[in-house]
Formats: sequence, C-alpha cells, structure tokens
Amino acid sequence: MIAGLLTADIAGGASNLLLIMMFTFCGVLAGPDAMPGFWIFMYRINPFTYIIESFMGTSLGNAPMYCADNEFIPFTALNGSTCGEYASDFLS
Repeated sequence: MIAGLLTADIAGGASNLLLIMMFTFCGVLAGPDAMPGFWIFMYRINPFTYIIESFMGTSLGNAPMYCADNEFIPFTALNGSTCGEYASDFLS
C-alpha cells in the first residue's frame, strides 16, 4: 500500500482509514441487520467478518452457559423458569 502512494503520510492515512472501516463493518460494533443498503456489502466483503466469526465460533461453540447476578444485560425469566430454560430457544 505504501509503494502505491506518493508519501508515507498519505499511505499511513489511507491504511488507517481502511483499518477503521474494516473494524467498523466486521459485525462487532453493528450487526448486519443494522446496516442499511450499500453497507451490507461492506460487511460481506470484509475479511475481518470471517476472522471474528471463526474465532468466536471456535472459542464459544460448545461453551456452557451460566446465568449470574452480574450479567451485562439482566433479564427476568418468566413463569418461574430458570435462566437456561428461558434462553434455550435463543441459544439453539
């Protein structure tokens, strides 16, 4: 990338812009459902999308789920069911 541009400053700015766009559209900050129109194309062609997906799938694929009192997004299970029973449809 640096050899294709006139100065190192321009190349550094261009590569920073490219990395920011790759991190923004990889699906961590906003999922594909939240991206309108053209930007879903950026999600699909982004290599970081598939890298993050493979890391998360490999590391969390068969991990057990535990419900704790200090969750990031707490919710109350309905009808006296446990946390695992309530979230089982979402997790499957």
